[in-house]
Amino acid sequence: MCPVGGNVIGKRSEPDRENLPTPGLKYAEDPDRSRNQSASSAYLRPGVGGHRTRVIFRMVAAFAIAGAWMIESRAANAPASAPTTLPTSMPASASPERLSVLAFNPVDAGRYLVKITGCNDCHTPGWEQTGGNIPEAMWLTGLPIGWRGPWGTTYASNLRLFVKPFTADTWVQVMRSRNLRPPMPWNSFHAMSDADLRAVYEYIRSLGPAGEPMPAFVPAGEEPKTPYFVLEPQTPAAMQMHAATAPVATGPTAKPVVQPTSAPASK
Repeated sequence: MCPVGGNVIGKRSEPDRENLPTPGLKYAEDPDRSRNQSASSAYLRPGVGGHRTRVIFRMVAAFAIAGAWMIESRAANAPASAPTTLPTSMPASASPERLSVLAFNPVDAGRYLVKITGCNDCHTPGWEQTGGNIPEAMWLTGLPIGWRGPWGTTYASNLRLFVKPFTADTWVQVMRSRNLRPPMPWNSFHAMSDADLRAVYEYIRSLGPAGEPMPAFVPAGEEPKTPYFVLEPQTPAAMQMHAATAPVATGPTAKPVVQPTSAPASK
């Protein structure tokens, strides 16, 4: 071992000794290169830092290959799983608690539900006649026009007064348990989730009390004292007249009676 040019040179064979660099000459420098060569380029030249750089690159490549082999091995040994199939619809027996409207807050959800479930159709005066162009301040204040049918005459109540004494829990219980007279779609409210029912409650409460109470229910057989819609099938007068004059056939094999239009020819 002997130092040459600041580097330690190992024992070499005789032919190699003839090629040793001259003492005083820097082994890592190339006299043909510019003196302004960057430090990073000089670091990568053999004899200065190139060997260390190659070692680092080789180590990184080895780690990458090993990691890829481990991932591939785990994937090959993993049990096969069935492909994921997204449902196209909810089952008919799905709990209502699994279905509810998502909104920024319960009031926004309630406003949306009130609009799409037709609450304004009956409970907001002028809604249908104006195509829904009614100020929100007048929503759900009730309609003093009755809905008359075999059950009697019902009125769309003022929900902003109706909801006033209820808590959210009481409101949910009432909507769940009630099943009164038409045209209120009670089945639709029974199918709502508790979250949606609470959202409707929060929205109606946010509007605040307004308007007057609506007329009370009128039993069947009593004449209402207000205008009303008739919710019963009506038979046109022409059909009534035809039914009154048409012959009535009886018996399981009876045929309609056909009246002759002229006298039979004599034999």
